[in-house]
Amino acid sequence: TSDIFIYDNHCIRHNSNTSVSTCSPLTSQDYFNYLVTTLAEIPGVLVTIFLVEFIGRKKTFSLLFTSSGIGFCLLFICFPYEHTLKTVLLFIIRGTNAGAFNLAFLYTGEVYNTTIRARSISILSTFSRIATILTGFVSQILLREHFLYAIGLFGGVALVTGVASIVLPYETKG
Repeated sequence: TSDIFIYDNHCIRHNSNTSVSTCSPLTSQDYFNYLVTTLAEIPGVLVTIFLVEFIGRKKTFSLLFTSSGIGFCLLFICFPYEHTLKTVLLFIIRGTNAGAFNLAFLYTGEVYNTTIRARSISILSTFSRIATILTGFVSQILLREHFLYAIGLFGGVALVTGVASIVLPYETKG
């Protein structure tokens, strides 16, 4: 088991094998940045609604996922540098991902009949929960150990998904 003790603004982790690691507490700026990137979901969904009506579902899927992938690629460039730029990129990435997630449910509901739709949405929901678990693993383990590998994995998946969304079977615009 591990115990966490807070001592002099540092958290000290004592493990059963006597390894000790320290970390700094979160600052007000960290909380603000998290709030800003979390609020990205609102404009992300609103932009998705606008794009769906004007360019269609397939092109919106492709645009959102490709934008997310490009955002992850740009994180490679600004990784050791500008903190504000990273926050802006994460804002864009989170907004595009939130829009794409909601669009997946919209597209599934419009394309398939009732019996297939129920199964499809339940499978979509299941895989989204599995992805949530894997994302937690990647962000907690791989991100800490190899930041660029984690960003590359997220960006690569987003770019592949952006290309794959072009071959979706139906366009339900209009």
